[in-house]
Amino acid sequence: MSVPALRQPKFTNTQLKDVKKPIILQPDFVILTLRNKDKLVVSSDAYHGILTVEMEVKCVFCKVTMDLDFVHKENHKKSSKHLALVREHPFIETFSQNLIKQLNCDNFYCTICNVMVTAPFLKRHIMSEVHMQELQKAEARALNYTPS
Repeated sequence: MSVPALRQPKFTNTQLKDVKKPIILQPDFVILTLRNKDKLVVSSDAYHGILTVEMEVKCVFCKVTMDLDFVHKENHKKSSKHLALVREHPFIETFSQNLIKQLNCDNFYCTICNVMVTAPFLKRHIMSEVHMQELQKAEARALNYTPS
């Protein structure tokens, strides 16, 4: 008598309590209204300058690196120091809907794409197909997004 190659394990009720179900979190979004009344919807992480790199999270405004932990990241985004630094880096008006912030004299942050860009490559980035596609996604989300 043959045994199936992929047998499903049998669980008792006590074993089921110990099994953790994966939690899939939908990204939070932020609705930004531009001066011309157009709306763009970007992820909360992008708005807050939070980059995920491998198993770490980096805040481009605070220049801190954290472990990839949802609670720690959310607490950081709510901290008064972080919020003050976000306000200290306003969007550059000449780039209007591209949502560019200047981090220092050499580096910029694109909120649409959630990437850091060096000064020599900023205009190239804004004209790139990837940036244009992300901008279109942000505009499309604004048409369909309803806050929960």
